[in-house]
Parts: sequence; C-alpha cells; structure tokens
Amino acid sequence: MCRNTLLGLTVIVICAAAVDTGSTQTISAELDTSASSCPQACFCNTLSHIVYCSRRGLDAIPAGIASSTVQLNLNGNAFQTATIERRNFTALTKLQHLYMSECAIERILIDTFVDLTSLQWLDLSNNRIKVRLTYEFSTHFHFVSF
Repeated sequence: MCRNTLLGLTVIVICAAAVDTGSTQTISAELDTSASSCPQACFCNTLSHIVYCSRRGLDAIPAGIASSTVQLNLNGNAFQTATIERRNFTALTKLQHLYMSECAIERILIDTFVDLTSLQWLDLSNNRIKVRLTYEFSTHFHFVSF
C-alpha cells in the first residue's frame, strides 16, 4: 500500500490504468440520481449521507446510490468486472470519501473520478491495478491510498 499526503490544490498522483479503447464491460450500471434512495444490500444513514456497502458480497457497484452521498464504502466486494469508469460515479458530485479497497479492481479508465469535485479521500488499496499513470485533477484530494 502506498500512502501520499497531498498539500497542493491541483496536482495529485492517483492510481489509474491504461485506457481501453474497445468496448468493455464495467463494474456497475449507472448510478441513480435520486436523493433518497439506498441500494438494497447496503446500509444508508440519510442524516449523515453515508452509504455502507462493505463486505456485502456485491459483484458490482450497486445502482441506486443517492446523489447526496458524501461517503461511500465499497471495501471487500470482489467485483466480477475489474474495470471502473466515469459513469460509475457521475451523479456523486457531493462525494468526499470513497473506499474501494479489496474490490478486485484491475483497471481505472481515464477521467473516472473527474466529476467528483468534492472528493478528498480515495482508498484503492489491495486491488490488482496493473498500470499506474500520473495525471492532474482539479479536485482537492487530501489523501490517496493505493
């Protein structure tokens, strides 16, 4: 696991994988944008806007995550498809903390997290990410864990 504390506002290092130009299956369907939904297998605290889906035996990022979510925990789910992409998180613009440790992720497409302008904490530790690229985000990450 690699831990980086980032003090700059625009330059960050993040784990990413090579862009797949062909068609590919992704880890989940697009997210639900309603503010009051909660995926069936998850626990949701509507007051604190936390969605907890850790170690639920999920094979994909669940549909129905509320757009008001500020913390999403998906740790410990072995996703069947090992690629995540932008459409998995587009509606979650208020997300501040994203935990995806031990999810069998192998590839992260470029711009996957570009819509997450409030994201401060990203945990991608203990996955099978094969290629790492460095590029900039306009968000203010304070901590990234690989």
